[in-house]
Amino acid sequence: GWPISDNMKPRSYHNEIQKFAPDEKGNYYMTGILLPKMSPKLAETLDALVSGSFEYYANSSCVIMVAPMGGAVSDKNETDTANPHRDVGFWIIVIGSWKGQ
Repeated sequence: GWPISDNMKPRSYHNEIQKFAPDEKGNYYMTGILLPKMSPKLAETLDALVSGSFEYYANSSCVIMVAPMGGAVSDKNETDTANPHRDVGFWIIVIGSWKGQ
């Protein structure tokens, strides 16, 4: 059959596809890193950040997301598809959010 809707067009990744930030006014910062493996020290540091036991810790509006990678995606070569990151073990995304200046 035919598609119900054809709305293919260029889109803003952050504003239309990935809506991590709430619609309210404020300040936001997002960063991330792809890592081949998770060291025990990194796991300990991430745990301290989210549990509040670190000297500086994230507020309740911040996000630290750890996405495990690998699996079947690593069965292909880097040039086989549009995603070349076949040897990545983890994707860590940090989103900071705060009010005021």
